[in-house]
Amino acid sequence: MYRNDKVILTYSDYAKQLQGELTLGICNTNSPYLKEGVSSILSADEMREYLQKKSDKRKSEFYWSRTLAKTILRSLYKEEHKLTDIKIAKGYLNNPIIKSKEQGYGLGITHCDDYAAIIVFPEEMVLGLDMEKLDLKKVKSINTILTDKERKLCPLNYDNDNFVIAAWTMKEALVKFLKLGLSVNFDVMQISSVEWTDSGFKSSYRYFPTLEAYTFFEEDFVYTIVCTNNFALELKKTDIKAS
Repeated sequence: MYRNDKVILTYSDYAKQLQGELTLGICNTNSPYLKEGVSSILSADEMREYLQKKSDKRKSEFYWSRTLAKTILRSLYKEEHKLTDIKIAKGYLNNPIIKSKEQGYGLGITHCDDYAAIIVFPEEMVLGLDMEKLDLKKVKSINTILTDKERKLCPLNYDNDNFVIAAWTMKEALVKFLKLGLSVNFDVMQISSVEWTDSGFKSSYRYFPTLEAYTFFEEDFVYTIVCTNNFALELKKTDIKAS
């Protein structure tokens, strides 16, 4: 039907001695769908926003990202929910917020090419998510916004082009954590360190010492999650396949 990738990450808050799981999903937003069935997925407000999209591509991105987000949320809720009862709205800074009778979760949404990624997390946390396809055509333009020091952070024996794309996700995930939009000066988003983990990179920022970034690679994608440094993220299980 559509690419349905699921990634489970564990988090630990050492200060509060908390542990739990985060669910990240990836879907192909270019997949066909029955337009007459949209009303069974989207709430009335979401339906109005969907109909205001000017192109079929934007409508498809909106439909599939909401479908994936609601499906993940419904699997986490303790009570039964219709998908139309789970509403995803925009906050004052255009950040996604969840409106449903059962609360307790936050949401991150990102798009790249024909794919969308969704992450669901406990509402007590703040996360930023960005994902990019490992496309060599993007490297040249991204390289122009990296500093010389950032380019030298690429670990030894690692593919430099893929690192450049990964560095971009580290910056954009920070912007989404801060809910500032890409109007922020790139100098503020400088990466100060990058180190290997068992499944990717762990990075820090020059001007935000209390934040850390975790970068993971899945097939032809790279995604970064930014969180406060009292949390530690680990890749627990992946189910990356086309269906």
